[in-house]
Amino acid sequence: MGCINISELRNDFRYFRRKLERKIAPIATLKYDFNKCMKKDLGKLDLSNVRSFSEKINWIKVYDNNPLYVECTDKYKVRNYVKKCGLEEILNDLYEVYDCVDEINLDKLPDKFVLKANHGCGWNIICSDKKQLDWSLAKKKLKKWMKMDYYNVQGEKWYSQIQRKIVCEQYLEDKKYKDLKDYKIFCFHGKPHVIQVDIDRYIGHKRNFYDTDWNLRDIYCEHDKYEPGVERPKKLEQMLEYAHILSEPFILARVDFYVVNDKIYFGEITFAPGSGVVPFEPVDFLYEMGNLMHLPEIKTT
Repeated sequence: MGCINISELRNDFRYFRRKLERKIAPIATLKYDFNKCMKKDLGKLDLSNVRSFSEKINWIKVYDNNPLYVECTDKYKVRNYVKKCGLEEILNDLYEVYDCVDEINLDKLPDKFVLKANHGCGWNIICSDKKQLDWSLAKKKLKKWMKMDYYNVQGEKWYSQIQRKIVCEQYLEDKKYKDLKDYKIFCFHGKPHVIQVDIDRYIGHKRNFYDTDWNLRDIYCEHDKYEPGVERPKKLEQMLEYAHILSEPFILARVDFYVVNDKIYFGEITFAPGSGVVPFEPVDFLYEMGNLMHLPEIKTT
């Protein structure tokens, strides 16, 4: 008999408890999550009076029904959106798309690849060497993800409408750098405002913030700064233009890119960064970004 994984059982219990809570009292659950993480900095969440970045993200989660959210959150269908925006050249190579885990034939895949569940966040299998991949464990993870609705995890309703698939893409590898820098551009009504750069995400994760002129901002979010700083990317102006094009239909969109061997690759589009429950320092930055988000007038509860 195999050993019982207590940590995994706890995670499963949390998921099913949260699934029930979101079904019975979705707004109360959303407010609970916000108040637990953000009350110290912003006070209790009042959806009828939102001012900060985090509060407005939670307003979007409840009230904004932009139909493009589903297409652009879907890790597979977002490729069509990028193509419609005339930016097909920044898409990563697509190897295969699967409706279920058992369709995956490992022998037909290259030595390096990435498998993504298209309906979640962080549900990725990153394979840098197929010979070293624990395929039994990877299959177990993928099958578990395919049964889950990511809405139950973070309360972002557009995830529930995604037709679940597994996407297999090219493994991106820079010849000059061991780790890819992840450039995340926060855009408000189509205008880029601040750039988050994540470095060494798997070993000693660091995070810096820059304005669009590449001046380092004194902002902290979850991780320490990378010293002595990140070199201004040669493709910065192009990334900013691509972010503008892709984010134009949205109140808020964080558009992510990689630059690999001097070529820009599209990562993803996120409409609720940190699900609106991740603290920033200083708190004034949350109000700075909140002031850039102009919400439509609708009746709220």
